[in-house]
Amino acid sequence: MTKSGKTRISAQSEHAVHHVWSYIGFIAETIIFILSGLIMGERAIMPELKLGWIDVVKLLFGTYPLLHIIRLAVFLMFWPILKRLGYGLTLN
Repeated sequence: MTKSGKTRISAQSEHAVHHVWSYIGFIAETIIFILSGLIMGERAIMPELKLGWIDVVKLLFGTYPLLHIIRLAVFLMFWPILKRLGYGLTLN
């Protein structure tokens, strides 16, 4: 990305943007973990819904690949925009 030079924003703006995106990422991760904990906690205490090992395996091995698929989908969705905005993304 830095092949053609630095981005066209000032250092102060770049620093502020970095902090904003870091905070948004922190909030997103927090929401995911809170929701996962609430759902699994509710299932663990409800007598009619038993929490078994298969549920834990599904959570551990299902969530990780799903998050990577979502990340790939978002990247592909914004690929044309990033390609035109001066980043010059290519497959090479």
